[in-house]
Amino acid sequence: MLARRTLLLFLLPFLLAAKTDRYEQVSPADRAVLHSGLERYVQDQITANWSDLFEIKIPGYAIQTDYDDLSGKTPLLSKEDFVATMSEGVSNGSRPVLQSFDLRSITPMKGGYEIRACSKAQRESFHFQGIVKFTAYISDGRVQFGSWVFVVSMPHSCSQKEDSE
Repeated sequence: MLARRTLLLFLLPFLLAAKTDRYEQVSPADRAVLHSGLERYVQDQITANWSDLFEIKIPGYAIQTDYDDLSGKTPLLSKEDFVATMSEGVSNGSRPVLQSFDLRSITPMKGGYEIRACSKAQRESFHFQGIVKFTAYISDGRVQFGSWVFVVSMPHSCSQKEDSE
């Protein structure tokens, strides 16, 4: 009986860690690339480093916030135009800036992953909090990210389970 309790106490941290591993559904070949890319993406969003974000974005990103063009048919922006578009969107209040990021889930989808996080954002003097989602696609060892969009935002919270779309 004591051996069972000891074994359970020994295994409990490992079981809890496995249950909360947000990368458990990511293929082993994609984990390192996705993890480092995600850290870079979040840092670029929070610091508004649009120049670096340009390097890891999906083409069409700055044209419409909730649309990621993988077809190659959307006119591509140059790096300078992308930075100008993103900066203008922040300055005129049409684009919020991410302020925090707490990863909640990574779910495989056709050709990539859907990422969800509890986040805060600000646009002018307006503050938002809720669940954001965006896509990540990995090809040839390189990750590209789509634009983020709130699927659940205040007055809801990060504990809400269903999208408000």
